Amino acid sequence: MQNYVNVLCMNTWQVKRYIDVYSASSVIGFSDKDMSHVSNLYAQAHGNWLHTKEAVLNCKSESCSTLLPQLKKQVEAYSNFLSSITALAHSKWTEFNLKMMGTGLCILLLSLFVHIFTIKKLDKLCSCYLPRGGNFVVSFEAIFAYAAVLIRSFSFLSNSFHLS
Repeated sequence: MQNYVNVLCMNTWQVKRYIDVYSASSVIGFSDKDMSHVSNLYAQAHGNWLHTKEAVLNCKSESCSTLLPQLKKQVEAYSNFLSSITALAHSKWTEFNLKMMGTGLCILLLSLFVHIFTIKKLDKLCSCYLPRGGNFVVSFEAIFAYAAVLIRSFSFLSNSFHLS
């Protein structure tokens, strides 16, 4: 249990450090009120850990059984801190503005049409064709260009940019 709390302590320290650096260096960092709340939660959890760690180090075999509730309380304090950070990050980083999303979709579609138009124009100018039986001719460059545009456009449908 103590090792689990040690790992949790290190994780919370890393998260706190990241949030501090992000907020200090980002233009849209967290507000002072949010940072104060985060700092208070971290200070409370860390203060509890120092007390708990001291109790563990001074533990004798007969008095160690009373440490379990204290360690559980420590895990709850760290979990509370991490849950608070998660909620704060979700509220800050996952804002959906329908006007901006619509504008982005329009730009994406316009970009696709410009790419297709440009590819067709260049395909006619280069006239580098691979004959494929009959009157049907296929340009390798055009196929590659269309595939690259489609793959790129489908990548925007991915949800890998969203925090879960």
